[in-house]
Amino acid sequence: AIYVMIDFFDQLYLCVRVNVCREEPAWLYFHEFSSQFYRLYGHKVEEMRGSLSIDGFGSGIRYFAKTKPLKD
Repeated sequence: AIYVMIDFFDQLYLCVRVNVCREEPAWLYFHEFSSQFYRLYGHKVEEMRGSLSIDGFGSGIRYFAKTKPLKD
């Protein structure tokens, strides 16, 4: 279940990065949940990232858990 959530946020992050999805509404909608999720499971995300060796794994959850969007 943790992997599915991480994968969802990684895909959403990719959608934002390639300008298919708008950053501000995505961040506003998912920020609170992603912050709570990362507080609870961030250690597991980092552990999985190290063991799976998948480039960029967990980047999405870390991005959306930040306190504000990176772009203005």
